[in-house]
This record gives sequence, structure tokens and C-alpha cells, in this order.
Amino acid sequence: MQPDDIDSESLLNIPLVKQMLDDPTVDIVVRGIDANWHYVGLGPGKLSGFNPFTGCIFVGKNSFAEKWLLNPAGSARELNFKDRLVSEILFAVHDYLHVWAYNWIAELAPEIGFGTKPITLQNFEDMVFCHILTEAVATVGLDYWYLSRINLNEIAPIGTGQQSLTIAYQESHGQECRRFFPDFDVQQRAFFGSIVKFYCDGIFNGFDAEDLLRSPVIHRWLDHELTYGKMQRRYCREWFSFLGEPKIGAAKSQLDRPIDYHKEPYDRLIDHIGELLWDKVNNGHIHSCKSAFDPAKIWQPIQNRKAKYQFLNLNKIGLPTAKQARQLTDESFNYLIGQFVGQFDYALFPKEAIPIFDLMLERKDFALGLSLFDSFKRVDCDDREPANLFLYN
Repeated sequence: MQPDDIDSESLLNIPLVKQMLDDPTVDIVVRGIDANWHYVGLGPGKLSGFNPFTGCIFVGKNSFAEKWLLNPAGSARELNFKDRLVSEILFAVHDYLHVWAYNWIAELAPEIGFGTKPITLQNFEDMVFCHILTEAVATVGLDYWYLSRINLNEIAPIGTGQQSLTIAYQESHGQECRRFFPDFDVQQRAFFGSIVKFYCDGIFNGFDAEDLLRSPVIHRWLDHELTYGKMQRRYCREWFSFLGEPKIGAAKSQLDRPIDYHKEPYDRLIDHIGELLWDKVNNGHIHSCKSAFDPAKIWQPIQNRKAKYQFLNLNKIGLPTAKQARQLTDESFNYLIGQFVGQFDYALFPKEAIPIFDLMLERKDFALGLSLFDSFKRVDCDDREPANLFLYN
């Protein structure tokens, strides 16, 4: 698509958005979850889902993102109600950078077997490190190296108030940060390695606890990032434990423990991927990786494992029985109901029946919905949806 074909109000004027659509290794899949349930505040959050091993980015049915995909080169203004479109597309870019990084890890360090080798006690932390590395790719590439230094409404003048996606840092904060850490500079390649290590152990060399107390700007930024890193370590350990050998597991208090990043080939991956990412963001080179995952070989849910619906796609594995649903943890049951709700076409769903979902949660009674809603229209499911989806928000 040539620049002359792109409207001045198109989100394709954001370079990473255009790269996402131009990259031949990535597909955007409209998943069979009606986004309107999320818009009205029903369910456990946005359930479009995440699985970079598939090479797909998932967006919800009837979402603003789905409508935008019909004409991405046109003006985005009419679709950006409450900045929902901008948020959805930026989250899609965040996921795109994950996919991009997953492919490069497979290319640069095939010996790890990220996404393909059985997950064992011996290689579990390797897999966790690889995922955290891709989290740094997504955050540094989009937020730190791009959004923090531009005014998004100048790039795509549609009245957006979105300034960042997952972090609180802006380049206007740089001077305040250098009062405490004189060599601090986000806009350099070495910064990528700093964030990878910070997400691994929660230590940002150059700042100490007293600096956070003396600067609200630094406190707001680093406190959020510290929480974000811990959350990502916990979430991916839960996910990979679910996909790995049955004996893999850890107490909840240990799920967010630090990652030891002083191993081969970690340094090599940080350096090489950081260099590619810098060029991708700052010079517009896609650096599309030829190494895509074979769908037949990527990790799949292990049979007979206790179901966790925060990691399972209800559209692909089918509905549980009422008895099976009762045996779920409360958290897993909430994700089951959230996915079940999202399967229905919101526009055609009788609004007087919506309170039944709360009753299902309150009573932990999946049979109630099965019997009442069986004839109601559901949205279509895409064949490319995987059985394994990461659904935590």
C-alpha cells in the first residue's frame, strides 16, 4: 500500500501499525467473542486472547478493530468512540511485537525449543525468560521507543487522547529522571537490555528506593513497571506450568520470583533482538523472520489436565458438563462464564436474560445457562483459533 493511498486520519500513519499489516508472517484473526460484552462491562475483561506461537493476533467479533480492518487506509475518526479503536489497535501492535520476537527467538536459539520442546523442570525457566524477553520487546518497541516521544494525535489527527499503552513514562520525564540518574537515556539500544533485566529481577540499576520517594514521576513510572514485571512472571509461569509436565508447579507466592538471566544464550538473544528492534522502530525495517512455528508442533493443552479456562479456548474445546464446571476453581469458572457469555451475539441477545449470567456465577451453576440459552444465536468462530489461549488481562 503506497502512502498516497493512506488518508491523513488513518492509523496506518503509525509506522508499527503499517508494519503489522505488511508483515507476511502475521495474521489478524477475528475471534468468535463478541466485543460488545466487554464494552458494556460484562465478563472478566477483554477476551480476544493471546498466543504468539500461532503467528496470529486476535481481535473480538463486532469490535472497532474488526470494522477498521475493512478499510485500514481510510479515516479512523468515526470508529474511535471513546478511543476504543486506538486502544485496540495499539494492543494489536503490542501482540504483533510479541509474535515477531517469538519467531526471532526460535530462529536465533533453536536449541531452547521455545514453543515446541516439551516443558520440563530442566527447561522451564528458559521458557519463562524467553517470554519475558518478548514482553520487553513489545513494551520497549511500542511504548518507550515510539509512543513516549511522539504526539499520537499529530501522527493520526482523529482527536485521540491516547498517549501510551502499558507504561507511565513519557520523554518529557527524561530530565526529571536524569536528576537522579545522570546517564539515563531511553532512546538508545542499551535501554532494551535494562528493561529485560528489570522485568526479570525487579532491579533498575541507576535508581534506588529513595529516588522514588523524592520524585512522584519516577515513583509512578517504576512502581507500575515493577508490578507489571512481577505480574508477567506470574502469568507466564502459570501458563507454561499448565502446558508442561504435570509435576511442574510452584506455590502462588513463588510464581513471581526473579528470573536468573545470567545464562547462555540469554545475553546473545538480548543483544541481537534489541538491535533488530531498534532498527525496526527507528528505521522502519520490518525484519520479518522466516522462522514461523509449525501449528502441528507448538504446545498444546495436555489431555486429562485439570481445566483452566484462563488458558483454554471454549470455542475450540467445547462446553464442559455441569459437573465438570462445578469442579473448577472460582477463577477458572469466571473465565468459563466470561467466554460463554462472549459467544453470544450481543445485539440479538435478550437483555432481560443478562442477569442469568450473574446467577450462574453466584451459584456456580453452568447448567443454568446451558438449558436457557441453547437456542440463542452465537457469533461465528474462526477456524484458525487455537485450543490454547492466554486470556488473562
